[in-house]
Amino acid sequence: MIRVTLDFLRTKLPTAHWQLPFLQKRKQPFQQPPVSSLQPFSTLLKPPHTREEEITFGKGFSIAIKIHLAHLIERLNKKTNRIVQAGPFQGMKLTTHPEQYSLRNEYHYGWDAHQLLGCLEEELHGSIEQAIQRAPEVVVNVGCGEGYYAIGLAKRLPHAEIYAFDSSKTARDLCEIAAKENDVADRVHIKGTCDEKDLLKLARNGKKMFLLIDCEGEELKLLTPQCVEALRHADVIVECHDFKDPLITPILLQLFMQHYRVEMIKEGPRNPSAIPLLQHFNSFDRWLCMCEFRPSVMWWLVCWAK
Repeated sequence: MIRVTLDFLRTKLPTAHWQLPFLQKRKQPFQQPPVSSLQPFSTLLKPPHTREEEITFGKGFSIAIKIHLAHLIERLNKKTNRIVQAGPFQGMKLTTHPEQYSLRNEYHYGWDAHQLLGCLEEELHGSIEQAIQRAPEVVVNVGCGEGYYAIGLAKRLPHAEIYAFDSSKTARDLCEIAAKENDVADRVHIKGTCDEKDLLKLARNGKKMFLLIDCEGEELKLLTPQCVEALRHADVIVECHDFKDPLITPILLQLFMQHYRVEMIKEGPRNPSAIPLLQHFNSFDRWLCMCEFRPSVMWWLVCWAK
């Protein structure tokens, strides 16, 4: 496994990095030594000692993990036929595309084991169900990605109009395919980057709304005081990317508390051993399938209209 990964990395990382001691190519192919002669792992691949080595090693590890995760997802695909197995969107069909597991894919579309298992952002499952019970007529999903929430909500809310925004053309294309495969394309309106004007325009339609916002650190640009006040009759869930700006949560909390009943939800633990489909996966693979690859512990603001 190590040798295959290093050979692959040589095609992905700058040539200069291969002069680093811990990534030097072995002269002979690796052969498993007898059990009696096994040495500590560090003798086979020395850990990085400089910042440059740490960065290179981190990139290499990330690529190796993606390669392995792609194989795990293929195993899950065969078991599920790309149908979500649990959670609020159980039964939804997930789409695929030619570069699903491309390492060039900036936003990791297709690395969706947690979606297939139905455990993506399971901290929000109760809030999503509550939002559905409040029967919004319009759903706005900012940062829709490949359409997991937009299409899932369209299926759960058969009389609602869905507005799915994303700045990525790849995301919009995938969302469009997913809408067609799940027979909701007539109610899903897919658009590009969402700004304050778009939200203000939607707020003026007078219909009962639910907004789900994941805009990758642009929360304060989008959810201005004027915008939050205009949306005061809508329910809102916003993911706060405080690792990009630590002021996001405190500022938004202050804004929303003026007009909403606000709940703060913190990213919580997972129990991969409780997932039936993962019972025959080893411990590492079970955790990897549920991993959401977040850079730090995340918070969501769940804001209910008064």
